[in-house]
Amino acid sequence: MNEGTTKGFRGVYAKLLLSFLALTIPVYLIVLSFLSSAITTVKERITNSVFSEIDRLLTGLETDLERVKLFQLMLKNDENVQYLATAQGVIPDYDKISLYKELQSKFDLIVSNSSFIDDLAIDFPDFDLRLSYLSGRTSIPMEDLKQYENEDFSDGWLKMSYSQAELDRRLSDVLTYKMYMKTTRGGVTKIHYVLRMNIGLDKFRKLLQDFKVGQSGSALIYDRKHGFLIEPANRGELSRLVSARLQEQDSFNSSAAEGQFNLRYDKQKTTVLYRTSEALDWTVAVFVPEKEIMGEVHGRQMGLILLIGITLISVAGFSYVIYRQIHKPIRVLFNAMRHVERDRYDTRIPTRRNDEFDYIYTRFNQMIQRIETLIQRDYLQQIRIKQSELKQLQTQINPHFLYNCFYIIYRMSKDRENEAIAKMSEYLGKYYQFITYKSGMDEVSLAEEVEHSVAYLSIQQIRFEDQLTYTVEVDPALGDIPVPRLILQPLVENVIVHALETRPENISMTIHAQRVENVLELSVEDDGPGADEQAIRKLLQDLELEHEHPASSFALWNIHWRIRYKYGPDYGIVIRHPEYGGFHITIRLPAD
Repeated sequence: MNEGTTKGFRGVYAKLLLSFLALTIPVYLIVLSFLSSAITTVKERITNSVFSEIDRLLTGLETDLERVKLFQLMLKNDENVQYLATAQGVIPDYDKISLYKELQSKFDLIVSNSSFIDDLAIDFPDFDLRLSYLSGRTSIPMEDLKQYENEDFSDGWLKMSYSQAELDRRLSDVLTYKMYMKTTRGGVTKIHYVLRMNIGLDKFRKLLQDFKVGQSGSALIYDRKHGFLIEPANRGELSRLVSARLQEQDSFNSSAAEGQFNLRYDKQKTTVLYRTSEALDWTVAVFVPEKEIMGEVHGRQMGLILLIGITLISVAGFSYVIYRQIHKPIRVLFNAMRHVERDRYDTRIPTRRNDEFDYIYTRFNQMIQRIETLIQRDYLQQIRIKQSELKQLQTQINPHFLYNCFYIIYRMSKDRENEAIAKMSEYLGKYYQFITYKSGMDEVSLAEEVEHSVAYLSIQQIRFEDQLTYTVEVDPALGDIPVPRLILQPLVENVIVHALETRPENISMTIHAQRVENVLELSVEDDGPGADEQAIRKLLQDLELEHEHPASSFALWNIHWRIRYKYGPDYGIVIRHPEYGGFHITIRLPAD
């Protein structure tokens, strides 16, 4: 967007747009307020509903597991258990069998009246005896005996642990409640017997599998004390993510009984709500995709999106009308002014609108017509004068070294140097072919200009033999760029005249061309004696004299002003004095 268009935008269009926004923004704020209130209400309602389901699940778990503990207390106070524990070693075998059968019957009654208990047993460590509902009378496994010996009772005699046990003839994950009964003899406390209740974790998993929240919501149980996770069978990775966050929440605030958080899983946002049972020290967490929780709100969100869409279409239509009626005519005027800035004084704006802009366009056309008349009277006259001066300057470039060339050919013919004469004639022919054949052209390609200078250097190399060496560094890709004719050879000749002819030592010269953004830099550099700072300042002053022809640096002045006349003040000759000596002249030309 140009400067004029920007100003136009900041004017009428900006005021109309701000007025339109001032009318619509309050409406948006009211709608957003209603929507926010609705979303909050729906979230609270859904959250309360989920917490109610969690409470129902926790209440059921607390009730069932409390019954497990009650059954343990029943067995603890059972007379047969007490009798076996104290008189195991003196009871006759037939009485033991009778006691075992009675206990087995009680085991059957307990298991049949509990939906959780899969197996129960009584261990008598002193007699290496286990009475089990599933296994009957067996020895106590060695790992259990070792556990009894190393058990820490600092936190009580009722223990809960997770392990694996054989249920229904297969090894299963179980939750075991153990009640240790102790006895003290001679000041020594030891385990008298242990009541064990095994609950298969598959019962909890099935309970969680049947616990549904929405279409894909699930739940898990996290034992805060033991750091154990009971999860549905098909939610392993997500369950582990939830339990990890619960551990973080627990370590940060162990007293938090309930809460919620969000996490991202499988490229969607999941909401987790959890509540902890103080009786069990278990946390039940429910995780549901947020889109299911907020499903009821989506309809209202779509309504708001539709409203915003309609408003945006209205804004677009309103803006288009403004563009057609105001902005576009102003842009036409600005574009016309830009054309005039680029010296296109034949620019005219058609006047067919029959409105206020038609009057502005008419006045603009009259103004440009007047400017064009003044240019024809004054500015074009100055341009013709500059063109005449340019032609005059171009005619002053003459091959003044012709006489030296003839003398060299004469000398080589006396010495019968036929090959050298052939080369000299070839180079001289190329040199004058360029001078004569291209004489009617203002521009040549960079490659042709460089080739002409190389022909001149080859002639001078024959003349000075080993005293002169040169290097040409020009990218072939730059060869087609048009340049003014005869701008490089005079610079090369300037080096020969002021450097090589004034001292007998060898001299090296480099012709270099490069493109720097949109500028072609064509340079000639030598390692000759160069010039002092005063001479360079004098040379630079001479180059700035537009209407005076300096006698000492006419060739450079000629090239410099030819380029200035043709391309403008940003181009021309740049001179610098390298630190290592010599002279460096650069011609700046447009590369496009």
